Amino acid sequence: MVTPDPYSFNGFISNSTCGSEDGFTDIVLEEDNRVSLAYENLCTIPRRLADKFAAHIKFLDLSYNNFRNLKFLMFFEELHTLILDRNSNLDVNTFPYMLNLKILWINNCDICNLTDWIHRIERHCPALEQLSCMGNPGIQTAFKNQGPGSPTTYAREYILQVLPNLKFVDGISRHSFSSRDRKAELDKRYLTAAIEPSSSCVFMKGQGHEESTSASEKPKSTSPTLSFKELFRLKSTKKAKSPGGSSSN
Repeated sequence: MVTPDPYSFNGFISNSTCGSEDGFTDIVLEEDNRVSLAYENLCTIPRRLADKFAAHIKFLDLSYNNFRNLKFLMFFEELHTLILDRNSNLDVNTFPYMLNLKILWINNCDICNLTDWIHRIERHCPALEQLSCMGNPGIQTAFKNQGPGSPTTYAREYILQVLPNLKFVDGISRHSFSSRDRKAELDKRYLTAAIEPSSSCVFMKGQGHEESTSASEKPKSTSPTLSFKELFRLKSTKKAKSPGGSSSN
C-alpha cells in the first residue's frame, strides 16, 4: 500500500500484485459492466481491477467489506449503482462527487451521523433517484421522540425533504410512502383530537349554541340578495340599537 495522495490514483487503490489477482478480476466481472466485490474483506480496490474497469463500471457491489476511505470512487465516473451495505467504518467526509450515480445503498453500515450522510449525498449525488439506509443507529438517535410515528417514518420524511428528486427511499416510492406510512402516522396523531371536538360539539348543543350558530348563518345566506338601500338600512338599525349610542337623524 502506498502513501495516500489526494491527486494520485495510487493513493486510494491497492498497489499490491498477487499471483491470483488476474483470475480474481476475471471472476468478478459480469455482464452489462457489473462488478461484485462483496464478501472479499477489502478495505480498498485492487489496483489492476481499477486500472482496467474503473472508467466503464456502472454497477459496483462492495457490500460486506471493510471500506473506510471512499475517495477511490471518484474514478468510477460512469457508476450508476453503488452498494455499500455492511461496511461499518465508512467515512462520510471521503464520499466523492458522483455525477451519474442514481442508486445508493448504505444499509446496516453502523452509521450514527445519518443526517451528515444525507446532506453529503445532497451535495455530491445530484442525479440520485434511489437511496436505502435501513438498519443504521443514526435513525433512532436523530429521529426518536419526534412524535407518535416511528423514527424510521420521520427519517424517511426528512430524507425526502432534503432530497426532493429522490424517487425511492428504503425501497418505498415517494408516492407510496406519503399515502401509506404518513397516513398511518396521521391516523394515530389525530385520533384523540378527532374525538374531543365531537364531545365539545355535544356540550355546545346542550348549552344552546346551536341556535346562535344558525342565527349567525342566516345573514350570510341572505346578504348577497340585499339591495344597497336595504343594506344601508340594516346598518343604521344596528347603530341605533347599540348600547350607549344614539342614532343620527
